[in-house]
Amino acid sequence: MPLRKARDFRDMPLDDLRNELELAKQRLFECRRLMALSQREDVKEIWRLRKEIARIATVLREKELALEAQRAEE
Repeated sequence: MPLRKARDFRDMPLDDLRNELELAKQRLFECRRLMALSQREDVKEIWRLRKEIARIATVLREKELALEAQRAEE
């Protein structure tokens, strides 16, 4: 699975970002579980998922801060 860029996530609404974050966390959990059971050998997948989670969380926080700043101006 190729890594998605932060710009791919910036076009998404907040609710979709939150859903993507939950799905990525679930995939990471499942990947780690399979690694523990020796049913998966792709160690890079864990790295990719962690990077994707970080990107989604960063974009989500950027959007939340922008929304707070917008509300403060009003």
